[in-house]
Amino acid sequence: MAAARRCRAPRRGPGRGPGPALLALAGALAAAAARPAAWSASRGRAPRSGTGRVARAAKGGGAAAVQEGLAARRPGSGGRRGGGPSLQQVRPGQLEYDRQGGLFGAIANEMKADEARRTVVAVLGAALGGVFVGTLGQQYQIAQKAFRRFYISPPAERSMNAFFPTALLADDVNRAVSDVLGKRGYTSQNTLYAQSMCPDEINSKAQELVALMQGEWGEAFALGGLAGLPFAGKSGFEAFLHHTPVDGKILICFAPHVGINADGVVGSHLREGQVKSSTACGAAVGAFNAITKPGGGNSDNDLGLAYDAQEKYIVENLRPLLPGIEASQDKIAYVTYQTYNIARDLMLDTLKGIPDIYDWCDELAVVGGIMINRNKGGDFFQPLTFEAKSRDGVLTDLYQQAFGPRPELAQVLGSDAKAKQVLSPGGW
Repeated sequence: MAAARRCRAPRRGPGRGPGPALLALAGALAAAAARPAAWSASRGRAPRSGTGRVARAAKGGGAAAVQEGLAARRPGSGGRRGGGPSLQQVRPGQLEYDRQGGLFGAIANEMKADEARRTVVAVLGAALGGVFVGTLGQQYQIAQKAFRRFYISPPAERSMNAFFPTALLADDVNRAVSDVLGKRGYTSQNTLYAQSMCPDEINSKAQELVALMQGEWGEAFALGGLAGLPFAGKSGFEAFLHHTPVDGKILICFAPHVGINADGVVGSHLREGQVKSSTACGAAVGAFNAITKPGGGNSDNDLGLAYDAQEKYIVENLRPLLPGIEASQDKIAYVTYQTYNIARDLMLDTLKGIPDIYDWCDELAVVGGIMINRNKGGDFFQPLTFEAKSRDGVLTDLYQQAFGPRPELAQVLGSDAKAKQVLSPGGW
């Protein structure tokens, strides 16, 4: 069942594909683009600007010549399209300059006509391009799900399935959250979105969770620092709350992250342009290494944290969570789940410390989990919490509605107690 959930079929419905609208726009664009060419073809020459035609007539005559040439372009006028003379047939010196401005009026009309044609083509082209761009993301997600089995790294896939057993592709997470919250009245217009993610650049790839969530909900307030912890603090949260739409809703997504390289090593990722894998999340792995290195001391100077406030916080809070790591299946996977615990506790403690949250919104939803950075096959997300609390104090667990059964983590973490610590609903 976990594998089936991992690659959900993409949703279909109005606005999810090109359909008749795309075909109609393409036809309209082609027709508009062809119209000037048809006019020129009727004269047996290549298309040229209308202003140039009028100007050439003006050199050899006056307004009457220009008007005669313009009339030849109008259907039913008896002009060139009906067999009459063209502007090029006006002889030099045939008419005198019209001092009443008729010449300039004719030029202006001709320029307006050409401008109108160009505007139609430009607008239709922009609209058509918008449809293509709007469907590009969907096409990418469909292709990713259809073909990922042909190019993924089997060791990386085995590691992810073993240590993050119900992880979902980023697009599936985005859609699941949107579907569940949409039924509760959340929209991009009435919802203020915030995220607490590690600033590591590998979390900002196009078509992955951070970009997808922002695309779904609009502007995002950044709450996060190293390892995805919400270091914006109470001041940052209060500033964020003041931006909420009137009688609106709030959605917060938080997640530490971890890389899995092609060899299946957890905590490692091959970055763009490099030939050697590096740690991910560097802050979490670095904190673990600082605590466990041989001869490592407990002072800030010994750990190199005297001027590193965020890393210091991670080290101080990770240290008491490490007992029991020897029973886990993978040390860095264990550390990642403990980093999630630290991020969740800081998030919920901060929310509890803001008494006027519901003066600004009528409901607040929190999604939490672990982002899994993959070199091939798309990034994943291991959901661990999804709750919403309304203004009247009702806390609703939305996890199973969105993601299905919670993962079995006792073997991964080495004990039922450690698994329960990760999976217990937070509440605030």
